[in-house]
Amino acid sequence: MKNISAFIKTIRFCLRLSWKASRFYMAVRLLCRTASPLLPLLSSFALKYLIDLLSAGGAAGGMASLFPYVAVICACSAVSAVLETASQYCEGMHGELLSRHLRLEMMEISLAADIEIYDNKEFYNQFTALKQDMQSVTYLLWNTIDCISAGIALVGAVWAFASQNLMYCLVLVAASVPSGILANRYTKAVYHVGLGQIEEERKKNYIDMVAGSRQYAQEIRLFQTGPYLKQKYISIWDAVFGERKGVLRKKAVWTAAAGLLPEAVMLAVLAGVVQQVLAGSASLGDLSLYTSLFAQVTSAVLVVVMRTSAIYENKLKMEHMETFRKLNIHKIKSGREKLGEIEKIEFKDVWFRYPFTEGYALRGLTFTVRKGQKVGIVGVNGAGKSTVIKLMTRLYDTTEGSVLINGRDIREYDLESLRGAFSCYFQNSQNYAFTVRENIQFSDIGREDEKAVREALDDGGISDPEALFPEGLGTYIGRMFDESGAELSEGQHQKIALARAFYRRCSVLVLDEPSSSLDPEAEYRLFERMKGRLEGKTVLYTSHRLSNIHLADYILVIEGGRLIEEGTKSELLANKKRFAQLYGYQVQKYSEGAEG
Repeated sequence: MKNISAFIKTIRFCLRLSWKASRFYMAVRLLCRTASPLLPLLSSFALKYLIDLLSAGGAAGGMASLFPYVAVICACSAVSAVLETASQYCEGMHGELLSRHLRLEMMEISLAADIEIYDNKEFYNQFTALKQDMQSVTYLLWNTIDCISAGIALVGAVWAFASQNLMYCLVLVAASVPSGILANRYTKAVYHVGLGQIEEERKKNYIDMVAGSRQYAQEIRLFQTGPYLKQKYISIWDAVFGERKGVLRKKAVWTAAAGLLPEAVMLAVLAGVVQQVLAGSASLGDLSLYTSLFAQVTSAVLVVVMRTSAIYENKLKMEHMETFRKLNIHKIKSGREKLGEIEKIEFKDVWFRYPFTEGYALRGLTFTVRKGQKVGIVGVNGAGKSTVIKLMTRLYDTTEGSVLINGRDIREYDLESLRGAFSCYFQNSQNYAFTVRENIQFSDIGREDEKAVREALDDGGISDPEALFPEGLGTYIGRMFDESGAELSEGQHQKIALARAFYRRCSVLVLDEPSSSLDPEAEYRLFERMKGRLEGKTVLYTSHRLSNIHLADYILVIEGGRLIEEGTKSELLANKKRFAQLYGYQVQKYSEGAEG
């Protein structure tokens, strides 16, 4: 009873979703699918009477006595063709609208969730499964409509068959039940096997992506890792296929065996009708009607079973969608206070560990940044520098302690206005396969200022975009969408990403390892431009290379997630502690390089 209730609930959900996508196309499709099953029944009875008239000598009355039956048969055929064409057209249009609706819903789910979702293996697996299952929603809708249509056809054919011979009808319907039960049982088994293989499917897809990616092409060829990747793909595929093969084999054997039952019943029924015709208790028209009704009943039962099985399979996916929606997807709650100009940022005894990890990335961090300061956050890789930025912009919330802006807890501020006060270059910033202009303007959507775009590019280290890009600011980055797109070096990619950060109007500029991919000359020019053009603006930047620390008028030294030193460059060098040690390593490196 519970399964039936869930089944009906799924059908209702699909019909509501279909209606929401397009009322017009849904109504036309239902009309077509409702009328279509009745036409073969009408045609079968017309054919029976036509054959009876012909076999009884009714043709003596001429075509006038036969014409109504012939006309009915022809009309049924013509109307069926029109309805089928209309249904196919509406299905195509309806499918496009439904696909748009579902894709936008998926996009909304992924964009609304916080960055924490990418730390959650369970979420990522379920999200991947949901993306794979999304198309099943469309199939489920079509199967639901086809099931309704086949159900109408089945009811009509059973009624007509029962009116001729109730026993034959009951035996035939009963013979079709086992195949439906087995199909549903194995459909569920196959789906659960697939669901358990989502992580392996992700690995397969990743290897496939890597093998065909330009990003990895050079290294794969140099290190000759192609055969290894291929073998790794094959081993995963073999394991996945081996598990599925057993279930699919059982499904094929048992459903095929069960499918023979209706055929055996058909043979027995037709043999009985033939005997009745020979004995004179039934007409040739009856034989034709029985044959036609039998074909319609078995066909309708088959379609109902197949569609019910498909609905059951996709019902499981719908349930998976509901389970996904009920997952505890963390969303940072926005405050209500609007944030204007940032006067002061304070970290007070901040402890933080990333979700699903044990160790702390930050430990008791306390410092203050005031308006107009240029603050450098330095330390070795993994010290916690980038984590400071993520907490400051509320990509994550602190585990313990608090971050204050203008004396108020950061959580009190409206999230949109809070993040709008910052512009960031992230260490792993990626560019988009769109035009150079779009890449720059992405940081301040709605602002179309050509002069500001060029100034931002100049600040990032690209003073003459026309010389670098074949179509100037309209040049696509990469060749994914345009054969004349610009293929950039790592340093050039970094300059574009930096320009995007510079373009945004903001209160605080944050730069996370802004020169990691730049050559020494480009690095020097970048910091010289920043020194001249960022006068009066609050700037925080992280670096493990201390050659450019001269921009900072205050320095925070972080190690192991703790603030171990702070002060001006001269003060830290005078202290002769960790900063002075790291600085000395780099001075020595450059000195040795100069001597060499």
